[in-house]
Amino acid sequence: MSNEENEIKLKLMSAAINAEPINNIYIKEFENLIEKDFKEFCNNELVVNSANAIDNLRHILHNMQNIASFPELHSKTLGAIGGGYSSGKSSFINSFITDSRIKLAEGVLPVTAIPSYVVAGNSPKVNGINDKGGIFDIDFKLYKSINHEFLKEFAFDLKKIIRYITVLCPMKEDLFDNICLIDTPGYNSPSSVSKKHDFEIAKEYIKDTQFFIWIIDIERGTIPKDDLKFLNECGFGENKDSVQNRNRKLYVVINKADLKPQGYIEDIIDEITEVLDDNDIIYEGICTYSSRMKKIYNFCKIDIIDFLLDQNVSNVIYGTLADILDDVFCEYYLKINHNIKENEKKRKEVKAIELGMIESGIDLDSEAYAMIEKGLNKLTDHFEPEESTENRIERLNQIYEQFLNCLNDFCDEMGIDRPITRKLRKTFEEILVEKEFKEEFKKVYEVWEEIFIMLEEFKNLFR
Repeated sequence: MSNEENEIKLKLMSAAINAEPINNIYIKEFENLIEKDFKEFCNNELVVNSANAIDNLRHILHNMQNIASFPELHSKTLGAIGGGYSSGKSSFINSFITDSRIKLAEGVLPVTAIPSYVVAGNSPKVNGINDKGGIFDIDFKLYKSINHEFLKEFAFDLKKIIRYITVLCPMKEDLFDNICLIDTPGYNSPSSVSKKHDFEIAKEYIKDTQFFIWIIDIERGTIPKDDLKFLNECGFGENKDSVQNRNRKLYVVINKADLKPQGYIEDIIDEITEVLDDNDIIYEGICTYSSRMKKIYNFCKIDIIDFLLDQNVSNVIYGTLADILDDVFCEYYLKINHNIKENEKKRKEVKAIELGMIESGIDLDSEAYAMIEKGLNKLTDHFEPEESTENRIERLNQIYEQFLNCLNDFCDEMGIDRPITRKLRKTFEEILVEKEFKEEFKKVYEVWEEIFIMLEEFKNLFR
C-alpha cells in the first residue's frame, strides 16, 4: 500500500471518528423522553411489552436523526435496491446517474459494504454519517473505492463507525425528483465474517421503504432459493399479512440481459414469473434490463420506468412517524382499559363465589368459612386497582403529548409539512376510529385491485 493510499485511509478514518452529531435540541429531547420518562412510565404500566414499544420509539428517533443529517431525505419516497452479491445492484443505480464523476462501486466481487442513500440533486456531494449522527465529506474518487476489500485493510470494523453514506447527484428528474434509492449490501456475501452482518443490514434498511427493487443476475438462469427465502423474510410471501408489508411494492429486475440472446431472455422471464407465482410472492412487475446498455429488453405486467414513475411522488414523512407514535400509545390505552375491565370481571367472579357459598347454606360462623372468606378477600384485594383509571389514562396522555409536541417542533424546525388534520390533538378514541376506517378502506381497495388484475388478465386472453 502506497503512502498516498495510507494517507487517504487515515483521513477517512479520522473524519468518520471525529465528526460530531448535529446539535438538534428536539432529537436530544426525544431521546431523553425515551430513556427517562417513557422507561419510568413502563415501570408503572406493565400491561404492554415495553421492549417493542421502546424499539418503535427509537425507530422514530432514528428517522429524526436521518432527516437532520440529510434534510433532502424527508420528503422522498424510499426505495431499496436489493439482491444477492454481485447481482448488479450498484450498476443498476449507476445506470440512472447522469454525472460520470459519481458512481457507486461496481465489480464481480461483493462491493457494497455500507448502505448508500442516493437522491437526485444538482449540486453533487457525498457524505458519510457516523454512529453518533455526525456528518463528514467523502471525496468522489474515494467513494468509488469503498467496498468490502477496501474495509478489510483497516485494523477495525469501519462499518460500525460509518452507519451509511448519502449521495446527492444528478439523475433523471421525471423518475427520481421525489425518490431516494437505498443501495444495500448483498444479503448473501460469501465472506462468513460479513455474511450475517450484511443480511441483517439489508433487512433493516428494507424495513423503512415504500418499494423494493430486487435484482437478479441473468447468469443465474432463475431466481435462487435463497432469494425466495429472503423475500419471504422481508414480507413479500408468507409474511405479507401485515399492513406495512402489504403496502410495500416489489419489482423484479433481471439484470445483465445484454449478455444473453433474445430467446433466452424470453424464457428466463417466463421461468421467474412462474417461480414467483408458485411461491405466492406478490410483485408489481418483472423486466429484463441491461445496466451497461441502459436498456429494457422485455417485461411482464409493467416495465421498470413506468414503475418508477408511479413511485415518484412526494412522501409525507410526518404522517408515517406520527402513526408509529399513535400505535405505541394506542396499544397502552387499549391494554389499560382491558386490564381494568378484566380486574373488575374477576372481582365480580370472586364476589359470586362468596354469594354462592352463602346461598348453599354454609355455616357463616364456622372456622372453614372464616378461612375461605379470608382467602377470597385477599383475592379481591389483588384485583383492586392501585390507582384510578383516570390517573392511569392521564399519565398516558401526558407522556404521549410530550412525545407528540417534540416531534411536531422537530418537523416545524426542519420545514416538514404537517397536514391540517394532524395539527389538532386527537383523543385515543378518535385515533382508533380513524385507524379502523383506514383498515377497512384498505381491505376494500385491495379487493378492487384484485378484481382489476383479474379483468386485465381476462382481456389479455382475447388480445
